[in-house]
Amino acid sequence: MKFLCICQYGHSPSAALVRVFHSLKHEAVAVGVGTSPSAIEVIGDWADHICVMQPHFANYVPDRLKHKVAVFDVGHDQWSNPYNQDLLTILRSMADQFLKEKQ
Repeated sequence: MKFLCICQYGHSPSAALVRVFHSLKHEAVAVGVGTSPSAIEVIGDWADHICVMQPHFANYVPDRLKHKVAVFDVGHDQWSNPYNQDLLTILRSMADQFLKEKQ
């Protein structure tokens, strides 16, 4: 599967989720609504699923792609680091559950 992961700047929670999906042998790209909002439509077309790290980030996804949105709500970025082990553990659990539901 291919994933677009969206957060505020594309540097912490979405980048961490990309790392999780890569470890599970899936393609994934991180984008920030504050840094590359125009990339959302282009990469959203490519992606099978669009993972938003907070529900309000779905507002940046074009209506025609909303059916691809999945919310991975980790709340406000308190980690500021995509290598944070607590964040990765939370996201790994969310990703495992999401993938199990998609089988």
